[in-house]
Amino acid sequence: MIGKRLRLFMRMPLPERRNTAKQSTHYTQEANHWWDTIQVLFQDLANNPDISLNIKKLLVDGTSTTVLTTDTSGVPLEPALMYSYTGCETQAELIDQYAPANNPARGAGSSLAKWLYFYQKYNTCDNIIMHQTDWVIAQLCGHYRYSDEH
Repeated sequence: MIGKRLRLFMRMPLPERRNTAKQSTHYTQEANHWWDTIQVLFQDLANNPDISLNIKKLLVDGTSTTVLTTDTSGVPLEPALMYSYTGCETQAELIDQYAPANNPARGAGSSLAKWLYFYQKYNTCDNIIMHQTDWVIAQLCGHYRYSDEH
């Protein structure tokens, strides 16, 4: 396999999202399900050294605007608000007062609206609010400092 590239795509189904408010737009999911799935995938790789010993890079993919809040150690404080979660209407109204028209920060499903929701709910800057992919990468790297600004 020296000199050759192998692209390996691994995917496992996750548990269904939960509809927290019995509305079609209020979906959440436990972040620990993501991590459990990754652990299973890594175990599968460990059982296949012909593949795992040749891995040079790792890509983590997730859905945009899926947002969660954690403590400073990266432990989720509640289920993540999924990309399709649009229950942050109050926060969106506040953002609409400042964000230009057609700005991605606008809307009850935007990452900013979800961030503001978590900030208002916990009333602290001590928690970490991040995107799904950033949390997974932080789990892999062991530090929870960075997240995408979108």
